[in-house]
Amino acid sequence: MKSRGFTLIELLVVAYNGYTKSAKTAVVKANEKTIIKFVQLTLQRCDIEGGLIQIEGLHHQMEEKLIAQFQMELMKLVRLMIFL
Repeated sequence: MKSRGFTLIELLVVAYNGYTKSAKTAVVKANEKTIIKFVQLTLQRCDIEGGLIQIEGLHHQMEEKLIAQFQMELMKLVRLMIFL
């Protein structure tokens, strides 16, 4: 019987899939760091300036409900980034 090995194309496909997966993972990690830094800087700016955090489209003080809404929207954004 003749044993069949992998073709060059099959090996390239496997290597390419591994490469793209690791590249996507690296992008998600970089985006996560960017989001975290943005949120931290925004909160620091609010503390320094003594003002309110304003989210586009919302013209209220950051009460508990708004804080929860902000956190939910931020988590949606992070989840979207995971599936790039």
